[in-house]
Amino acid sequence: MIVCDKRELIFFHIPKTAGSFIERSLCKQLGISAWETEWFSDNTYMKHMKPKMFYKRFPEKKHYTTFSCSRNPWDYALSFYSMLTQWPKFASIRGHEMINKGRIHPMNDFADFNEFIEAAYEGVGPEQPVKRLRDTLSNPITRFLTKGKVTKDAKLWADHIIRFENLQDDINRIFPQIGLEPIDCNVRDSTIPKNADEPKDCSSKHDHYTEVYSDKAREIIRELNHVDLRRFNYEFGK
Repeated sequence: MIVCDKRELIFFHIPKTAGSFIERSLCKQLGISAWETEWFSDNTYMKHMKPKMFYKRFPEKKHYTTFSCSRNPWDYALSFYSMLTQWPKFASIRGHEMINKGRIHPMNDFADFNEFIEAAYEGVGPEQPVKRLRDTLSNPITRFLTKGKVTKDAKLWADHIIRFENLQDDINRIFPQIGLEPIDCNVRDSTIPKNADEPKDCSSKHDHYTEVYSDKAREIIRELNHVDLRRFNYEFGK
């Protein structure tokens, strides 16, 4: 999350939508540190704070210009699963303490991605309930940004939405409108320390989502994301 008081600008960081890349790329331009995109000065974790919670804390900032990102729900679900199975330390702020203590996520116990989607839909797992994951996979963009109920007409706390699928073009179009210089999506911050055990920008490796889904899992995501699909005109494979 980025809060720039000087420019009266806020970036709300929805997980798995290129948010970490955008934050790190804008730090130098805005004159802030990477630490300031993750923590408030009182050490409260802010990286993925939802607008409703943020404005309870800072109601005086409601007039700031805001932007965020969206992602195709089928692609989002696969990226979410892949990150937490490949890089479990990124699941919680205490993850670094648990990385060497075995698997810490229930999704690691599923046979594959499609079994995970089916179990999350039912709200059960092989070892423990995973009801929370159904909410995580349900309309993640609208749910994160909404001012009210999760409906296709719900007001969002975002003046501008950058689509993950159209990242560079949307950045080139939107950033100048909000007083930012466009960033090059082909350039990664070389100053980030390299560690073989960590991905850059919390990324994960997986096949294209159209090659992974079973018919049943595809329809589950369609059902769980009917609001985001209608709001952002997403379709499977398009």
